[in-house]
Amino acid sequence: MGLAASQARFLQCTARQTNVEYQGQQINNARTILANKSANAYNEMLTLKVPTPPSQADFTTVQYAFKNNGTKYYLTAAQYNDLYNQLKNVTSSTNGYAGVTDTENKTGSYIYSTDAQGKVTLGSESFFVVFRSDAGSDSSTYPKSLNSNTEAVSNIWLRSSAYDPTQSDNIGKDYNNNAITFSTEEVVNEAEYEDAYNQYKYEQYLYEQEIQNINAKTSVILQQDKVLELQLKQLDTEQTALKTELEALDKVIGDHVENEFKTFGG
Repeated sequence: MGLAASQARFLQCTARQTNVEYQGQQINNARTILANKSANAYNEMLTLKVPTPPSQADFTTVQYAFKNNGTKYYLTAAQYNDLYNQLKNVTSSTNGYAGVTDTENKTGSYIYSTDAQGKVTLGSESFFVVFRSDAGSDSSTYPKSLNSNTEAVSNIWLRSSAYDPTQSDNIGKDYNNNAITFSTEEVVNEAEYEDAYNQYKYEQYLYEQEIQNINAKTSVILQQDKVLELQLKQLDTEQTALKTELEALDKVIGDHVENEFKTFGG
C-alpha cells in the first residue's frame, strides 16, 4: 500500500473511530436515562402504602350485660352511664343504705338498700341494690367493673324487693336467688370487621397490581439496557480493531516517510 493509499485509509479509520466514540457516548446517555427510569420505578414502589389487615381488637367493644332470672340483657351506653352515676355515690351511712355482714358465710361485707331512697333506676324500673366487698370495706365503694381505679366490691345485685335483715341473716344467699347479676363481655362487630377486611383485600389487590406494573416496567428497562450493553460491547470491539489498524497504518506511513526522505536526501 502506497503512502497516499495508507494516508486515505488512516483518515477513514480515524473518521470511523470518531463515529464509534460518538455512538458510544449516545449509548451511555441512553443507559443513563434507563437507569434514571429504573430508579424512579423503585422510588414509586417505595411510596406505595402496604395494606394492613384489620385487627379484631379495633372492632371489639366492651358491653355491660345483666342476667335476671336466667335471661340476659344488655345495657345501652346511656343506661350504663346513668347506672354508674347512681352507684358511684353509694355509702353505707347515707342515701338509704346500710352495711351488714353475712353471718352464715362470714366472708365479706355488704351494703344494701334500706328504703326507696336507696333504689336505683334502670330503664323504666327501680331496683334495690346490694354490694359485696371481699376486702371487708363497705363505705364509699362500688363495683370494680365500674371504676378500675377503685378497690371495689366483688359483686353487685339489683332486685325488686329489699333485703330484710329481720327475715334472713344470709344476705348473700338471699340476693343470689332471683337477683340481677352484672357482667362485662367483649363483643366483636362482625359486620364492620368483615367490611374492613373486604376493603383490605381490595386494597391488597390494587397494591399487587401496582407492584406488577412496576415490575413490568423494570423488566422492559432491563431488557433495553441489555440491548444497549451488547451494542456498546460491539462498538468497543470495533474501537479496539480500529485502534490496532490505526497503529499499523501509522507505522506504515512512518516507514513511507522515512524511505522517501532517505531516497531524495541521499
